[in-house]
Amino acid sequence: MHPQPAQSWVLVGEASGQRFTMTLGNSDPTHIAHTILLRDHERDDDRSFGGGTGDALHMRENGRYVCISKRSVELHRRDSHYYVPDGSFHALAIEPDAIYAEFILLESNHHVTLESTILKSISRQDAFKSHIPTVCDVPDYARLIGDLRSWEDYEAVGLKFSDRGDWEEALRSYRTALHICRNNAWLKVPRYTHVTLGEFGHMYRMLGRYSLACESVEEAVLGTPQSRFRVECGGELATIYRHMDRLEEAKHIAEEQYKSAVELDLQKFACRAIGTAGVLSYQLYLENNDKSLLNIAIDQLNERVERAQRIQDVVLEAVGTGRLSLCYMAKGDHDQSVRWAKRNYDLMKLQYDATKIGFSRAFLGRALIAAERQDEAAAVINEAGGCSPVISLCNEISSEHRQYIVDLINAGADLKLREERGYSALECTVYNGDTATTAIIEKGLQAQILREGGNVIEEIAQLKYEAILRKGYRDIFKDKMRPVLLQRDQHSTLQALRQTYAACLAENSQKRSIFDGLKYVPYTDFLRRGRLPRSSDGYTREASQGQQMPQGLYILFISYRWIGKGSAKDIPDPSPDDSVHMQYRRMLKAIEQFLDLHKEVDRHQLGIWIDFACVDQDYQKSGVAALPMNLAQCNAMISLTDDDYYNRSWCCVEVLVLQVPRKAYNGVYLWYEQSDDASGQGRPLRPGPDLVIDMSQKHVTYESDRPKLLFLERQIRLLG
Repeated sequence: MHPQPAQSWVLVGEASGQRFTMTLGNSDPTHIAHTILLRDHERDDDRSFGGGTGDALHMRENGRYVCISKRSVELHRRDSHYYVPDGSFHALAIEPDAIYAEFILLESNHHVTLESTILKSISRQDAFKSHIPTVCDVPDYARLIGDLRSWEDYEAVGLKFSDRGDWEEALRSYRTALHICRNNAWLKVPRYTHVTLGEFGHMYRMLGRYSLACESVEEAVLGTPQSRFRVECGGELATIYRHMDRLEEAKHIAEEQYKSAVELDLQKFACRAIGTAGVLSYQLYLENNDKSLLNIAIDQLNERVERAQRIQDVVLEAVGTGRLSLCYMAKGDHDQSVRWAKRNYDLMKLQYDATKIGFSRAFLGRALIAAERQDEAAAVINEAGGCSPVISLCNEISSEHRQYIVDLINAGADLKLREERGYSALECTVYNGDTATTAIIEKGLQAQILREGGNVIEEIAQLKYEAILRKGYRDIFKDKMRPVLLQRDQHSTLQALRQTYAACLAENSQKRSIFDGLKYVPYTDFLRRGRLPRSSDGYTREASQGQQMPQGLYILFISYRWIGKGSAKDIPDPSPDDSVHMQYRRMLKAIEQFLDLHKEVDRHQLGIWIDFACVDQDYQKSGVAALPMNLAQCNAMISLTDDDYYNRSWCCVEVLVLQVPRKAYNGVYLWYEQSDDASGQGRPLRPGPDLVIDMSQKHVTYESDRPKLLFLERQIRLLG
């Protein structure tokens, strides 16, 4: 019971606020009343509620037996506030291991009462214990609340992107949330880590990376007591097992989820569980042709749809209708199959997630194909915009979905389509590592290229190279480099990045074949050369020998435009400089200015990265491909700008590589600009400008390069 009126503001976490009505003298009491007294251990007299470290709560039973009934329940979440009048009985229900903090203001115009009343259940042991509060400084509490609020923020952002089907952006937010958990002693309690791991698992599942998904969700399920969250994770794990063809394990998990959801009155998860059971019954029917299983599947999926309608969950209803279309197709009832598939499509079109809409088009397309309505099917399958049915299936691949892909290809699916974030079907299967589906897509592409009159060998080779290249960028930027950058230690981050990149190439022959290692030219050699050194001149060094990195190496990246073609006799090859070495002289001036500004940099430990020396000019492919990753391993960049510098696409890619992490991880990188002047020597260095860069508006020599540049822009932004 609150002894005086209180206004509360929730700082972090959530709790269920419950208010009760108390009745005295009831013949069937539910609780016994206790009196709480606040007393200072260092003094004998009673004090006001001061909250000091010497205060302790003392509780004594006062012998009153009462009956209480719940009057109202209200969810209290962060940044909300609520009022509790004096004399009222109020309780906060907080999930086990959860952290909840609120600021309480007791009205000062009331007399502060030192005694209060609490009610303990007669039928069970309550958790309340008299205790001395943990000694902790106010700054520690402030840091805890700040970190937990940040965790909540990143979880909310991740959920927003997840709802839109942007799995990469969602995964980036969840990675940051996990980093917060693992770097705050209070948040290392299993609850917060497991919640984030559960989200990780869902994202990995949607990207078709089932081993990682399974690892994340299994850890969350095994380490979590029975709760709403554990039931939710159980549903995710059942779906992952189903996609991995572990049908019996999936069936067991789905049954457990359904039982737990019913016990805890979790209607949404009971709905999902019965739907998963229905899909499994359908898949088991496909394996053994037991007609009774097909009828069971239809009953279970009808229950899924009915439950979803009762709780007004459109997505759960839509998934159920899509699966019902498959069951009726298996029964040979094509009218019913098309009807349910159209219902699925109409419901999914209400969603922001293009992948879900793509799945609904896959169900409708297959239903129309089975009903021999080929023209309608082709229109649905190759509908412009969004995410194609084949790409949706390739993202969340399974043996079941693999057969659907074959059906859609045979019906004329365009395999060159890209979804709204620029990925093709082939790039999705290469990324998630499903070789069987990759072979199906390649075969379909060969047939499509042949129909279009193209060169099958050349086009397939290029498409495969681009898919492998994009997988490499995604793996290295997101899975390797960003976790290192999150550590935010400016003294060791770059060394760790270099070691991580070198190890990545050393351990993976495919990545080693498409990406160069980090190289540099010692500044002393750069000076001695007297002009821009070429890659074949013998001045270029590897930054790593195996995976060993030289200590103290400081690498300065020079970003500039090629201005000359080497007409002089002593410059026989095409050159980035002119015959009087203007760019070289600008670079020397800029480097010396940089050294003047940063006395801590040892010129004898300074390495220079320039493309003419660090990219093999006789075989540029792997060096150009590695440029963004190698720039991310440099300590600083100097941009030699002119009127056209910020209009050039590759110059802007280089700026983005430094600009994005520089803003996100303050102190790791330095960026300076040296603008052109009439003398050609360049003006004094100044910090790089805070520009808004949109690669879709930049100049490219070949328009066919723009998709690659837009892809790079997205991957670079995911570093932040």
